[in-house]
Order: sequence, then C-alpha cells, then structure tokens
Amino acid sequence: MKSGRGKGAPDRERGYWEAPRSAFGRIEARIEEPSEIEQPPVGPLTRRQKMGRSLWLRRRLVAVGVSAVAVVVAGVVTISGPKAHAQAIHSPEPSSDATASPSDDLSAVWTYVPYVYETPVPVATDDPYQFASDPPQTDPTDPPVVLKGWPITVLGGLQGSDAISGQFLVGPDGTTYIPGIPALDATGHARKDWLRLPGGGDATAVAFGSDGTIYAIDDTSSGDGSNSPDSPGTQLYGYAPTGKLRAGWPVDVGDNPSFEAGPGGTLYVISSDGSNMKATVLTPSGKTKASWNIGSDKSGTCGDVIRSDGTLFYAYSTSSAATCSVLVFSPTGKLLSGSPVRGWDGLVLGPDDTVVAYGRDSEPYDVSVVARTKYAVIGTDGLAAPGWPVYVEGAGSDPAIGPDGSIYVAQLGLGTAVSRIFAYDKSGILESGWPVDLPSGSGAFAGGEGDIPLPLIVGADGTVYVAATNSDWMGSIIALDHSGAVVPGWPYQLPQAFADVSGGGMGGATSPGPTYVRLPSGGGLLYLGLEGEVVALGSDGKVAPGWPYLLPQPKSGTAYLDDWAGTPDGGILILTDVDGQDDTTNVFVRLATSGKTER
Repeated sequence: MKSGRGKGAPDRERGYWEAPRSAFGRIEARIEEPSEIEQPPVGPLTRRQKMGRSLWLRRRLVAVGVSAVAVVVAGVVTISGPKAHAQAIHSPEPSSDATASPSDDLSAVWTYVPYVYETPVPVATDDPYQFASDPPQTDPTDPPVVLKGWPITVLGGLQGSDAISGQFLVGPDGTTYIPGIPALDATGHARKDWLRLPGGGDATAVAFGSDGTIYAIDDTSSGDGSNSPDSPGTQLYGYAPTGKLRAGWPVDVGDNPSFEAGPGGTLYVISSDGSNMKATVLTPSGKTKASWNIGSDKSGTCGDVIRSDGTLFYAYSTSSAATCSVLVFSPTGKLLSGSPVRGWDGLVLGPDDTVVAYGRDSEPYDVSVVARTKYAVIGTDGLAAPGWPVYVEGAGSDPAIGPDGSIYVAQLGLGTAVSRIFAYDKSGILESGWPVDLPSGSGAFAGGEGDIPLPLIVGADGTVYVAATNSDWMGSIIALDHSGAVVPGWPYQLPQAFADVSGGGMGGATSPGPTYVRLPSGGGLLYLGLEGEVVALGSDGKVAPGWPYLLPQPKSGTAYLDDWAGTPDGGILILTDVDGQDDTTNVFVRLATSGKTER
C-alpha cells in the first residue's frame, strides 16, 4: 500500500465546525507568556540537547552544501568487519499512573508505516568472497569492495536513480538489497552472481512475488522521464529465488512505474504511457497476463492495494480535485466500480482483504488544521459499504486492521480533550470497551509529521500497541487487548525519547515510532527506535534479553537512526546515518532477536 496524500485541502463539500488547534497549543498559549517565563540557569547540555544541536547543525550543513556535494564523486563502498558494541539491559518498571482505562507487501520501502513480516523462508548462506579491488575504488563505475559480515559501511551515502535512491529491501529469504552494492545474505556476505544484469552489473530489487520471484530494475537506464510514448521506459527483470535471471526478461514497463505484488507470483505495474495511466499484470515468466488503461488526468495517486483475488483498488485525483476517488478493476482489467466519489486521502488493505479508505477535512479558516477524519470500508463498487463512513473529531491516524478485520484508529484530541483509541467492526459499529482514553497529558504519537498520529500497531495475536507521548517525545507504550483493557505487564515507560530522524531540509525531525516484527515460532517483538539505541519489547511488556542495542558513535560526527526493516527471522536491519567532517556515511547493522549483531 502506498499513500501520496497528506492532510486535507480546502476543496471540500461537507460541514465544518470551529475547534481549537490542540490541547498543547491551548496550554502553551495560556502559560508560556514570554514576559512570564523565567530563563533557566545555564548548565551543561543534556544528551537530548546535544543530539538536537548536532541534528540542527547537520541539516544546516546539508542545506548550505548541497550544491557542492552534487559535484563530489560518491559511491565508494567499503565494508568493515563485525565490531563489538556496548550492550546494556534495562527493564523500567511500569508506572501505575500511565495506564489507560478500558475502553505482503515485501516490495514496500520504508514509509514510516509499521508493517508485519510474514512467511519466513530459510536463509541460504553463500560462501564469503571479495570483489576486486583493494584499496577501494574511487570511480563509482568500478565494482565495490565487499568484505565479510556486518556492519556494512557505505561511504558517501546510498547511490541509485531517483526512483530507488535511498531505498533498501529485505527479501522473504533474508537477502538484503542495498542500492549500489551486491545483494547480501543474512550474515552480510555478498551473494555471488545474484541479480546480475545481462550486460554486467547488479539489478536493483523492487518487489517480491508470492512464488519467490524477485523483480528488479536496471536503475542505470530506468527511462528518460520524458513521458513520451516513444521514449525508452524502465527495464524490468524477473529472477528466480536462486537469483538467476529467468527467460522472457527484461520487459519495458513504461515511465515512472510503481510495483505491487499480486497473487500467484504476478506483479502489477502502474506506469505512465504518455499522458495516460496504465496498469499491467505480468507473470513470473515475463508474459503480460492483462493490461488496461486507467485513464488520462488520473496521475495524482492516493495509493493502490491488491486483494488476494487480484482485484485492484486504485485511488486517484485529477488536476481539478484535491482529494481522491476510488476505481476498482478485476484481475483482467474490467471496471467494477460505478461513478467515483471523491473525498479520500489513502487506502489500507487488511489481512482479511478488507479495504479501508480514509480522508481528512480541514478547518475552513486554516487548512493546516484537521477538523475531522472519516473512515469507510470500500466495496468493489468503489463506494462506502453500508454503515460507513464513520467520523472522528480532529486528526485521526491512518487505519490499522487486525487479524479479525477490526479497524483501529488513534485520535489526537482537540482543545483540552484527551486523545483516544477507537475500534470498529467491519460493519462500522464501535466495538465494546472502546474508545480508550490515553493518559492525561499524553497524545497519540505523531512522529513529527504535523498533528497526524502515526498508525497504530496490531500484533500477531491482535494486541494493539499505542505510543502515548508528550511534546518531548517521552511517554509510554500501552498494549490493549480486543476488549480495550490494558494487557498485564504494560505500559512500558520510555527511558528516553523517540529518536529524531531527519525529515530533509530544514523542515524538522521525524520519527518512525515503534515497529512490530513477527517471529517464526509465533508472536513477535516490538522494536522502538530511541535516542542512541534500539529496544525490543516482548509480549509481557519487558525489554527482551540482550537489549537494548546501543548505536555505535563515530570518533567524529554523530550517528542517527535513519531507517529500518524487519527480517524473516524476527530480527531487524537498521540503517544509521553518520555525519562526519567529510561526508555522510551509511552504516547497516543486522540484529538478531538476541540483540546481537548477526555473524
């Protein structure tokens, strides 16, 4: 699922109401008068202040030096061997005053939306080997040097085309795909002759078929961006689970494509063909199973999802509309939906094939303030199912869907109202025991993205995990069962604030919040990216043995948690962004469930 829409826009056709911005805004307006604030004594900077100052300087340097960096030849890749990292275990006691009252797509890249890894596949480890040459090459066209094991260090930052720059994926067999270097097995060894292009070089993985097919592109020639029907498009390749190119590939998939895995190993490609949007269904052998035109003036996408039967739900906007409508197509391209109704900002697909749309209405006097958020289960006619939509006052999160189809929403309270968590059944009825009020003074964590709460996390057993934080990103993690009651052993009190992740430019920091990764044996671990460390929590609300993992800090500069992805064995692969005096360096570390670096 992808969503390209943000908050609501002024073009709405429904009622509004006046409301204060937020509880925090009201409190600060009454108390923090400049003339009344007593300046605190000057003292040593706290750890958070130091990291905040480093982050500010980092963004300033990036903004000022972007023109100079553009002419620097980057792409030199070196890899250091495993390093020992300081480990510490802490297990804060839950606070009694923080309890709440009762109330596959592996092709997706990191979007700050928590996801669950399923269907683990045994990892086949290749023999370690090293590319020539030594010392590392300075020409980005030369083969990189890949040594043995984690961590993996990429000098100069990730390389690649605009379509895949900065992305990395973990396949269903545990193979890691980092743009610009060969594929790596679970132990950090390069997989020899894996995803090799016919003319040499490595293809870049973009999606994984349900049958094990690895879909990849040649990012050195991924279309000329001219949007002309006669221009060369992106070349797509299909590889067997062994990493070998299959017959029938490559296939030209047009310009600016997006990829979604479909049933039976198929791949859905949505791309532009001149001024027209086009959908193509490809088989693992490179044959076109179906192809149809979505239509012109429908290039503004709010996302698309594919049900297990191959039905495509496509949300689009036109040049004259600020919000999206939903079109529904059968696997053969037959239009199933009727007259489209706009008003949506995105789509979410549940594990039971439930499709939920969400949209946010802005206040008429200030479009940056969300007045209400609506949700609806969408049928194959493209319209809201009976009993829907339902409305939540103020800013609501994207929906999270549980194993039984229950739909969970986090609300950021308006004015002095408390934040709440809502649960609806598939008919749009509020479930018994809900909503749940969050602790006084806490709000549903928004991760720095304005006032929109991050989506809730639903575990393998249906437990709902909520990050309840204050304006300093401190607070607790609350686990709720299906009835809205707090699970024994929770909440978990954050020992430190959530980690800052650069949002790009000077726009402020963001944070992905928690993420949940399933274990092959059942259940899963909840991972938290905090300042300077990563913590794993078990289902009992306690820190898992061997955690936290302390981010290694370089001799010069500062290391920041930048991105992460779950692995099929229940561990996690983290990307740290190290800013030194010379250039940005990306360091990848793969952590086992024990909190130790994989070997």
